[in-house]
Amino acid sequence: VRYTRKLAKRKCFPIEFEILAINPVGLPVDPVYCETEICIPKAGDPKVKCQIIVPDSVHLNATETGLEPNPFEIKYILWNEGRQPSTVTHAQLMMPMNMGLSIQQPPSGTIQTLNRTLKPGDTITLSWTIMVSVSKERRVPNFRVVAYTLDGRDIECSEDVPISPLSVALSCKASGPDTLRYNRLTDTYSPNPFMGVFELINGGGLFMRDVEVCVQLPPEFSFRNTNPAQDTCVVIPQIASFRSETVKWELVLNERPVVGKTVRVVVRYHSPTLGPDWFECYFDVYIEPVIAPKLVCMLDAPDTIRFEDTDYVPSTFTATLLAWNEGSGPADSVRAYLIQDTRFNIVDPRGPNRYLKDLLQPGDSVSARFLVKVNPRQVSGYDTIRAVVVGVGTAPAVCEFPIWVEKEARPVFDVSCQATPDSLVFDENLNDYVPNPLQVTMIAVNVGDTYADDCKLVFVGPPQFTPVGQDPVFDVGRMIVGQSVTHTWNMRALRRTTSGVDTMIFQIQGQGGMGERIVIGECRIPVYVPAARAAEYTLTCTAPNALQYDNGVYIPDPFLLTVDVLNSGGADGRGLKATLQLPSGVELAAGERAVKVLPDVQSQERTQVVWRLRAIARDDTSSVRLCVTVVDTLGQRGECCTDVVIPKADRAQLGLVCSAPQRLEVDPEKGEYIGNPFTVTLAVENQGALQLRNVKATILPQSSEVVILDQVEKLLALFLDPGAKAGPVEWKVQAQPRTQSGPIEIRIRVSADGLAPKECVVRIEIPELGMPLLACTSWTVPADTLHFDHSKGAYERDPFEVRLKVWNAGKSQARAVKAMVLPPTGVTLAPGESAIKELTPNTLSVSDSGFVSWMFKPVRMDEGYNRRFVFNVVSDRGAPAICAVTLFIQGAPKISTLTIPRDNVGRFGDKIQVPVYIDETIGKDIRSYRFRIQYDPTVVRLLEPISKGSMTEYGWIAPRMKRISEGVVEVESYTTGSPIPKGSGVFLYLIFEGVFGNGPDELKWAQSEIHFLEQTINEGEVITFAEDGLITVSGECIIPLQSDGTYNLAQNQPNPFNPTTTIQFSVAEDTYVRLTVHDALGREVRVLINSFKEKGAYSVRFNANDLPSGVYFYKLETKAYSKIRKMILAR
Repeated sequence: VRYTRKLAKRKCFPIEFEILAINPVGLPVDPVYCETEICIPKAGDPKVKCQIIVPDSVHLNATETGLEPNPFEIKYILWNEGRQPSTVTHAQLMMPMNMGLSIQQPPSGTIQTLNRTLKPGDTITLSWTIMVSVSKERRVPNFRVVAYTLDGRDIECSEDVPISPLSVALSCKASGPDTLRYNRLTDTYSPNPFMGVFELINGGGLFMRDVEVCVQLPPEFSFRNTNPAQDTCVVIPQIASFRSETVKWELVLNERPVVGKTVRVVVRYHSPTLGPDWFECYFDVYIEPVIAPKLVCMLDAPDTIRFEDTDYVPSTFTATLLAWNEGSGPADSVRAYLIQDTRFNIVDPRGPNRYLKDLLQPGDSVSARFLVKVNPRQVSGYDTIRAVVVGVGTAPAVCEFPIWVEKEARPVFDVSCQATPDSLVFDENLNDYVPNPLQVTMIAVNVGDTYADDCKLVFVGPPQFTPVGQDPVFDVGRMIVGQSVTHTWNMRALRRTTSGVDTMIFQIQGQGGMGERIVIGECRIPVYVPAARAAEYTLTCTAPNALQYDNGVYIPDPFLLTVDVLNSGGADGRGLKATLQLPSGVELAAGERAVKVLPDVQSQERTQVVWRLRAIARDDTSSVRLCVTVVDTLGQRGECCTDVVIPKADRAQLGLVCSAPQRLEVDPEKGEYIGNPFTVTLAVENQGALQLRNVKATILPQSSEVVILDQVEKLLALFLDPGAKAGPVEWKVQAQPRTQSGPIEIRIRVSADGLAPKECVVRIEIPELGMPLLACTSWTVPADTLHFDHSKGAYERDPFEVRLKVWNAGKSQARAVKAMVLPPTGVTLAPGESAIKELTPNTLSVSDSGFVSWMFKPVRMDEGYNRRFVFNVVSDRGAPAICAVTLFIQGAPKISTLTIPRDNVGRFGDKIQVPVYIDETIGKDIRSYRFRIQYDPTVVRLLEPISKGSMTEYGWIAPRMKRISEGVVEVESYTTGSPIPKGSGVFLYLIFEGVFGNGPDELKWAQSEIHFLEQTINEGEVITFAEDGLITVSGECIIPLQSDGTYNLAQNQPNPFNPTTTIQFSVAEDTYVRLTVHDALGREVRVLINSFKEKGAYSVRFNANDLPSGVYFYKLETKAYSKIRKMILAR
């Protein structure tokens, strides 16, 4: 077969054969078939060969100062031995780049472009010129050339060229100390500083010129400070043949390693005589370790602090500092300092400093605790507490711990105010501002994070405005988040003499957030108020200059007092009242009044007012002054006076004799006047020649500090003959307590028909009596703290008593003494109690005291609070007394613990009854429960919960079970009757079935934890803890038994407790046992057992009567066992 086509690539062809034949008789026989495959190669494969020609080696020249041949040539030869042509596109030289080789011109690159066709028998020769740099190392680079063709074939040849090293004629010898030794007593190294000496030796026949020597120092060393300063490099001009030169550097130690180390000081040198190469020599120094401590510390604290209700939880927390020495020597006098920060306050009574240890050895550790209180944040974020641990002769250690602190939930008020309008106008006709009152609408919104209590809207000022018909404080009460309150203020502008802008200030004040702090929101409204034009009054008083006395009477009788009122101001006068100031010796005529109302008087107009007056008979001639004052509604006033001469009544016919005590004395014990009320007496004699008719006497006290207890006017006689006497007549007068000593005048005026009246005057010295001064103190029963008795489910005193003692520390008697209690939240008055009560006794003389008490019922709450009772004590006069007492009412959270024992055992196929225990239920009113548990479904299967034989058997619905997922179930129930009575015991039973132990597992055993995922009693009203249980299931061929030879520390019962609880434990062998109680800081507060015990179970009763409420831990320790559990003391 001949194939005539030329293939572009190799191809295989199948070839089939058929063999035919005829037998001897001429008949064809069955054909026979066979096949084969023939592969045809690609047409015309050329045969291109290559060769690379390089020197056998590159060696030193005769003077051993250079290489030859250098440069040298690399030749690459290609030839075609085949029958087909081949096109060569380019060739590339490949050689090591790190052996001091370079390509010289021409060509400069490693690639030469050809694009030539290599016909059969043709040859192509390429060459590169290579330059070699000298080196003291022997090199054997490989040179490889590859030619690339269009048909994809690569033609490659390579050769190695050995290159001799250059013999270094310039050598170096380095020397220095072998070791730097550490002296712990002096804390220094020796030698330090030290010399590094380097000797350069020319062992060849050539002069070495411009020898440059440079030192390379490790970080542990540096140059010593000298003058002049030392340079890193030194140049030696010439080193003759077979001569040497020495270079020295003075070095010092920089670092003090805690671990011994060896470091190397290196010198590099070269000379142009040797070419560009550098050479080096060195010496090693061992640095002994510093026997020094190294302090390291770590802080631990809560990583999250949240804000709940009115405080942070936890508000006060413990920051635990752990410090250890990871150095090589002991640390002396180790102290720790917690760094004060604005984000935290150190409230530990021991302060921020701790003396940790006299001597802290390497590897040892020590701890300290600090009591820290968080400060409020406005934005949630991370705060960091930091501590420093220091010791003598060592660097301090600083550690920190980030804590995420939630922002303080506090009320924030957004307040807006609007006045309609925002300016006033003065109306002359109304003689007032318009509008007046001015309405201001105030809107306050709580835009904060929590509620605000005791909220009030307050008008703050200025005093040029006043609310009309409203108190300046408007109570709002509690404002929850988002709540808005709107209030309209009716504000009256007071008159002003100059125009201007006044700014009204309104506030909302409340309490809330951390510590019930005062929170204030404010708005301000500028209002323009013009000047008010006011009336001005000019008064002229007119009366007779003198009166005449004739035949027992004054003429004229009565006489007139005329007052002319002129309004000389710029506004109308409205609501005018004229008041006559009546002097002694003058009285109003019948029907007259001292105060008279005048009509409105317009600007620049006038009016008149007239009084009819009578003179009173006197024993001498004298002048009296009559004065009148006019006042309008705006307080504008005017005044005038005139004098009238009243002559002596020469023919006076009345003789008057009046008397009273000259002075009242004070009873210092009772704080009252002696002989009070007192008597004023009057006797009258007709000294004239005519009979007098209707003789009357009127008593006129000249001070409000005395009160007339009898009839003021009394009839002495219908007829009084000449020379006859009438009386005496008496009045009972009560002196009121005075705050300043001085005389009080009482006048008695006697009149008769047709006769001028006559007066008799008595003066009584009444000293200062003073005022009662009430003081008070209060206390509670019990004092300080009201405890909750968890064993009874109630407070120890319910109701409890609050008592108040009041005494009079003043100078006078206090009467009708009453006290009012302002109860705090969290308590209520007991039935039948009143907030206001009279004291016993209710009248307190000076230094006397009285008592009163109230009964209160506490309201049970989860957390304890200080409840402040405030008392306001008042009497008939004098200032009130205020006092207060604080009682801490312990929080009484309802806490229960569900416990599943860990000694439950059974076999494959057994029904295992697992009890769920509950601790003391008194006072918790347990009405419902729901819990979710998880178990290993390959070990057991929960069939059902049952209540038969448990505390929830009667009055409760049958427990319901809900499968959540494989091995997770939820159980719940509730009562249809009364809550669970007091006591503890089995809450319910869980019926499990053992599913492990069949077939290949019949000789094995397995365990399943019964883990509480969540638990709730009374829909979360009762805080519920849980203790997980355990079930052990064996195969069919193993009978399980409950072991009594194990170590075990059970949960105390009851828990929480007050003040006693029982702790049970068991030991597996005769051993020494220690059972201790520790507080939340890890301090040991009680040793319950510290003795040898035989194998078995034990029970210990723990009494915490002398310990405060809180979390405690109890710890069981033996040689082979240690266990810690938590318990809660809740008073």
